[in-house]
Order: sequence, then C-alpha cells, then structure tokens
Amino acid sequence: MDASELATNQDTHITSYILDSFKGIVLGINKWDLATKIGLNKESAIQQVTNKFKFASYAPACFISAKNKTGIPSLIDAVHSANEQWSRELPRYGLKRTVMNAISEHPPASSGHHSLKIYGVTQSQSKPPTFDFYVNRSDMVHFSYKRYLENALRKAYGFKGSPLRLRFKGRGESWDTG
Repeated sequence: MDASELATNQDTHITSYILDSFKGIVLGINKWDLATKIGLNKESAIQQVTNKFKFASYAPACFISAKNKTGIPSLIDAVHSANEQWSRELPRYGLKRTVMNAISEHPPASSGHHSLKIYGVTQSQSKPPTFDFYVNRSDMVHFSYKRYLENALRKAYGFKGSPLRLRFKGRGESWDTG
C-alpha cells in the first residue's frame, strides 16, 4: 500500500480476497521515503493500518521504498517467515493441551438446556493450518468463541502472517468450512 494514502478501501478489498483464499499475508507499506514529508512515523502508520485491517491483525507490516530500494530485505524475510508459519505443523499433544487449557480458562457459553462440549482437536493440514474440533453440536459454536480459540492458538504458537482455518464437527455432521 502507498504510505501517502494508507489502507485505502481498495487495499482492504484486495486483502479480503487473500484472506478468503487462506493464503499468508504481509502488508508492505511503500513510498516510506515520503514519510517525513507527510508527517508519518512508523507507530502512527502501524496504528492506522491496524485500525483498518482489524480482520488481519496477525499480518506483519514492512516499510519499504521501491524508489530508494530500502526495506526490501526485511520484506523478503517477513514473506519467508509468513510462509513458514503457513506451512507449520503442530505436535498433537501440545495442540490438545493448549486448546483444553484455553477451554478450561474460558468455557463456552451454554444456551438454554444445552451447552457446547469440545471433545478434542487435531491439525488436519498445513498450508493453511487447519484445525478440526470435535464437538457435540457445531451449531452451538458462536463466532466469538471461534475467535477466542484462534487467539489462544496464536498466543501459544504465533502464526504471524498466516490465516488459521478452524472447523467444527458434531456427531453425525459433516465438516463446517469455518
């Protein structure tokens, strides 16, 4: 994106296509050589980008200048790192322990006479990292609880620059594409 007009609607539109395809993402802020002329510093730029890209808060931002050829090595490093995170496979026991600890710290809300029960979790693939949760009823998984579980995985394992796919399956149900 252009430093002189940070995070335009077009930028967010393109980013949504990337996220819908579950690809890794690094935000490049170009024309950083103009930052001092337009009164922009890295902290304020990060704040503006974070506010506009709340849906991709895990995406690292790099400051580059194509004109002056600066920041390119750090951009390439960030892209390689995002690809490593996107390709990452977690150990089964550690994953289950992380998720079960998160559930015990913040159990899912109950609805009437029913409550969501999470029996287990596995990582079914990488590229993108996909986590399959085995539950009693997938229709009881609220989007805010999905976000909580994703944040717990990110806190424990990072996944900077990589989207996570969380799927939920109840007994006798097919996989939710979550």
